[in-house]
Amino acid sequence: MTAIVKLQAKGQVTIPSQVRAAAGLVEGAVMEASYKDGRILLTPKKLVDPNEVTLTPEEAKKVRRGFRQLKAGKSIDWRDVKKHALDR
Repeated sequence: MTAIVKLQAKGQVTIPSQVRAAAGLVEGAVMEASYKDGRILLTPKKLVDPNEVTLTPEEAKKVRRGFRQLKAGKSIDWRDVKKHALDR
């Protein structure tokens, strides 16, 4: 589904109602805006309250391990994560 829209003041764009309905968007929906290859893409996102997250036992184990590693000073710069993961 496509629609023609107009860029308004302050960079605002109204997403047509039929497009919003098809995407399940409601007022206040949070979206990620990205630009690639001459296209602007809006991707719906859900915000997660960390106090409402329930981890599986395996996930909780990984989180505890990560905290222990951070506390011990065993961390790597985020820019090296991909390189580090490929070295394994």
